[in-house]
Amino acid sequence: MKKQLIAGLASLMMVVPTVGNVQAKSSSAKLMDQFVAAYRKGDYQKAKAASNKMVGMTEEPCAYKMSKAMKKAYKATVQKYIKRYGDNWGDATGDEKQTTRVDGYALSDVDGDGKAELFIVTMDLYARPSTEYNVYTFKKNKAVHIGKNLEMLDGYLHAYPGKKGVYFFAQDHSTLDLKKGIIKNGKFKWKDIQFPGPDGSKNWYKFLRKFTLKMYLNGHFKNGHVDLSLFK
Repeated sequence: MKKQLIAGLASLMMVVPTVGNVQAKSSSAKLMDQFVAAYRKGDYQKAKAASNKMVGMTEEPCAYKMSKAMKKAYKATVQKYIKRYGDNWGDATGDEKQTTRVDGYALSDVDGDGKAELFIVTMDLYARPSTEYNVYTFKKNKAVHIGKNLEMLDGYLHAYPGKKGVYFFAQDHSTLDLKKGIIKNGKFKWKDIQFPGPDGSKNWYKFLRKFTLKMYLNGHFKNGHVDLSLFK
């Protein structure tokens, strides 16, 4: 019974709008720039106009340009996390107390070299923040860990194709959280992008409750489990 309750709650938490998955174009980055500029100013109408022109769920071009060696290394890395945590509540140990799972992965060319970085998402039902990102890049035929156990609010990664960086946006428990992910000195880090505030203002409330940022990066979580087909 407990396991069924956990699974049911988890499925509610991770619902993503039903949108088609298309390859992001470099021109899409201009729309993200427009959104970020509007967000910094607290301009809801301009931010909404930019997002409305974006595609829904997307995949950056780098996801389709992985070498066989990269696919092998990244697949093995994702499988390592699945073996440890499972990809459904209780899967890893068979113990109903297991509350952490791998909640998918995403690919983004963060440093602009044309090659994909790998983001592995794990989620805990009870912890706050509940989501962690582990980030890998590919060097010398190996997946290299460049961002470890980065705690995040419950939000989504968003594509920034053709430019350096990746975006994260969350509207979680009365908190707005916009970050840009970059790689500096070989390490992945997040840079906070502040909303002009104040919290509780009319436009702040609109961003929190009424706004949807598109260009979600495909999380490769399908039919209740992580989908590894991209690595074939």
